[in-house]
Amino acid sequence: MVFEQINFRNSVAFRLLTVIFGLYFVVTVIVTITQLTAEYFHEKKSIASEILNLPLTFGEGISQAMWTFNDDQLYSILIGMGEISVVSGLKVIDDKGDELMAIGIILEQADSPVLVEKNGERTRPEGTGKILSSLSEQIFPVSYVDEHGQEHMLGEWVVYSSQRLILKRVEYGFYLILVNSVIKTIALWFIFLVVIRRLLGRPLEQLKTDIEQVNLERIESSHFRFRSTRNDEFKVLQNSFSMMVDGLKASRQEVDRINQSLEQKVLERTRQLQQEKDRAQKYLDTAGVMLCALNPQGEIILINHMGCLLLEVSEEEALGANWFDNFLPARLVEELSALFKELIIGPGGSVEYYENLVLTAKGNERLVAYRHTLLTDDAGHVEGLLFSGEDITERKLGEQEREQLISDLTQALAEIKTLRGIIPICSFCKKIRDDKGFYEQIESFVSKHTDAEFSHGICPDCAKKHYPDIFDEEND
Repeated sequence: MVFEQINFRNSVAFRLLTVIFGLYFVVTVIVTITQLTAEYFHEKKSIASEILNLPLTFGEGISQAMWTFNDDQLYSILIGMGEISVVSGLKVIDDKGDELMAIGIILEQADSPVLVEKNGERTRPEGTGKILSSLSEQIFPVSYVDEHGQEHMLGEWVVYSSQRLILKRVEYGFYLILVNSVIKTIALWFIFLVVIRRLLGRPLEQLKTDIEQVNLERIESSHFRFRSTRNDEFKVLQNSFSMMVDGLKASRQEVDRINQSLEQKVLERTRQLQQEKDRAQKYLDTAGVMLCALNPQGEIILINHMGCLLLEVSEEEALGANWFDNFLPARLVEELSALFKELIIGPGGSVEYYENLVLTAKGNERLVAYRHTLLTDDAGHVEGLLFSGEDITERKLGEQEREQLISDLTQALAEIKTLRGIIPICSFCKKIRDDKGFYEQIESFVSKHTDAEFSHGICPDCAKKHYPDIFDEEND
């Protein structure tokens, strides 16, 4: 018994190592994602806090600039605020809702981001995805209290902050965590690789070598070289293998005895089956009619000697040939194929007697009388069709000739009986009465009932009686 060399990548040790580090990797990813998520929300909260503190520094200056309509001062304040890392863009709106001034990345209609340059030119931000370029906004109202203590609402200013700012702050922590996880994973991989190959790979390799040396033909000489010094799974495997070898030895002796007995029984049964097959074939060949069996596809699976003679083909040529394609006239193939399919699909049972033509291998047509039945298994499933066929070509021709002869003789006999029967005839005018009771001339009656025809003339006696003058002159 020889096993092919197992690649380490296909070994149990490698799969175990893969599973362990696969789980370790999943846990590491979950922990890393949890840490990054916590860091992300912490930074997001920190940025929001910084933005909320902006009015304390710049709110009064914006209010003063808007009250005095000092665009230069307002622009300077926006430029200064734009330098703050948490600010992506700024926009100032008056009390009518009109935009007074903007700088950086802001949101316009339909929440579409727009980059406002320092010269006032507006363009689309490039190089950012939808998530990274999404903006959050914080709106602060602008009011001014005059020297009389009256508060005037001047509008509002909006601070925009990008998600990219948050990701930049957690980027360093992400790389640090990632590098740390990779280093630990690689280190543990090599440690486990060495340990598993030593504790699991080598014992399994020795076990494989021992099993390869097991020869079922010489099982008595097989023994187990692998020895485990510990009471572990390998010790159990060692004892189980030894018990298996002992059991195989006993089983081999029993199998050899059973094989000899089975071989004798198989030979005897084979001889009996061959005898039964030969006997059955003789019965089939002795039958005076064609016997043939078709499978559900219409192919011949059995045919006797009489069938081969009728089809003018050898048994080797007939077996496997399609009945409908090879042994039926083309004009009958479609009709009889449909009938065959109905018999195969429909309920089983015998089929009534019927006749149709077959086409022999030499192109001759013969009239055959059929009787057939379906072949089914024990469960009732149709396995094929068995039919007998008798060549009745000559018999049919003889029957047709006999029927024609009988018809001719019957007609002739009827005519002869008519002329030989009692014919009613008038005693004076000699007219004959027909079957309907009418009288007609004797020559007309005879012409209807025979093939005789009449030619009229005058006999000597009638000539003397009816034409005495002419008759006397002829005599003188």
